[in-house]
Amino acid sequence: MLPTATRWRLLAIAGGLALLVLYLYGLDRMGLYSADEPRYASIGREMARSGDFITPRLWGAGWFEKPPLLYWMVAAGFRAGLSIHLAPRVPVALLSLGFIAFFCWMVRREFGAIAAAYSTVILATACWWIALSQVAVTDIPMSTMFGLALLFTLPWLRSGDWRWLNAAAVALGVAFLGKSGPPLILSLPVLWFGRERWRDLFRPTPVLLFLLIAVPWHVACYLLNGPIFLKTLFLQQQLERLYSPTLQHVQQWWFYIPLLPAVFFPWTPVLALLFRRDLYSDRRLRFLMATAVWVFVFFSASLNKLPFYLLPMVPPVAIVLGVALERAQLAGRVVLILSALACCAFPELVTRLPGIMSRNPQVAAPELPIGLVVIVIVGLGAVCFIRDRTASIAIVAMLAATGYLWTKAETFPFVDRAATSRPVWQKIQSIQEPLCVKELPRDWRYGLNYYTERPLPDCWQDPSIHTFLYFQNRQVLLAQP
Repeated sequence: MLPTATRWRLLAIAGGLALLVLYLYGLDRMGLYSADEPRYASIGREMARSGDFITPRLWGAGWFEKPPLLYWMVAAGFRAGLSIHLAPRVPVALLSLGFIAFFCWMVRREFGAIAAAYSTVILATACWWIALSQVAVTDIPMSTMFGLALLFTLPWLRSGDWRWLNAAAVALGVAFLGKSGPPLILSLPVLWFGRERWRDLFRPTPVLLFLLIAVPWHVACYLLNGPIFLKTLFLQQQLERLYSPTLQHVQQWWFYIPLLPAVFFPWTPVLALLFRRDLYSDRRLRFLMATAVWVFVFFSASLNKLPFYLLPMVPPVAIVLGVALERAQLAGRVVLILSALACCAFPELVTRLPGIMSRNPQVAAPELPIGLVVIVIVGLGAVCFIRDRTASIAIVAMLAATGYLWTKAETFPFVDRAATSRPVWQKIQSIQEPLCVKELPRDWRYGLNYYTERPLPDCWQDPSIHTFLYFQNRQVLLAQP
């Protein structure tokens, strides 16, 4: 019988290797998706080529909608020699994996090994977290840094050692480089929970560390580009996002309520444990839960909403859920059985994902994966009969990992054909004539511009071009003379 410490060490190594496969496999099995990912990747590639890491540029013009953290990461991927699909995505996936490892260490330090293991498994296999770790968008860079700031705040709340706030300030400064204002606003609950030692929050050292990280790029970009930088980044993209319909993401106040089950899938049933009163005798857990609720309330109050804005609430909720699962007895067993039952949705997800991501339910999709159905049923049976909580959580995590890997292997190629511009780019590579585009949606336009490495002109701009791409019945078609 191995000593307990050795067993935990072996489990950590095995879990780390499994996460490497889960997060890094299949990153290039579909092309860059939506309008944002190819646009951010284009800006990062331009930074890598030009060596200008101050002014974000999209096809030569300044692009000031987001701060530079993601662009710097993408540029690093290109400088490392990665491919056009891996350069934008690998840095994001590696950052997510690094955060998960540190998350586990820090939660173990604060709440013990068992709670840390449970919390880490929930975070690493939660749907929203793993989905956004596969694409080059700003949510993971900001959420990991914001999550680090929360983790560094916990020892200060417990012991009053204000030196932890120095690390929290650095993390918050980097988060500010990820999305500017939102991380600061989302951090407001610390003012209430640290009110007894509020002077610590405004000591010169953490304040200066935050400013040294967050301010220099903003000042440099302003000096190089003038007021248009501040107007675009802060006024249009942040302040107006709260109240103006011009950004075209207007949703009702209740928009995020039906999304909550998907955010934590397949651990959604475990959310019922958040209502246990015995959890909140610990001020640190109250702080984490209040922060998660504040994230939900703040983004719900904003007029413009996108589904993945809720990502910053996943790490704090995962910690509370891990502690709750450690303490729960019968209720813990019930919610784990329900979580295993939730994994039965994976086979259906495999068949429906191409239609969801392309917004066209008629597109080609994989057949119902019978092998995955069998695996899920066997796993569900095992959770029902096994009484060991750690084993049950491990089985649910393995079911989730199997479902995600199956989705990458079998479904992403269908998503690639239905919802990304990569197949169109591969088709037109051999065409020698000049191309123009006609009534092409912006997500396809940005994707094609990324792959062709130049903006394709609108057909009306150059009537002499007779070979053109156009959009019809949710497909990009090619017309030639």
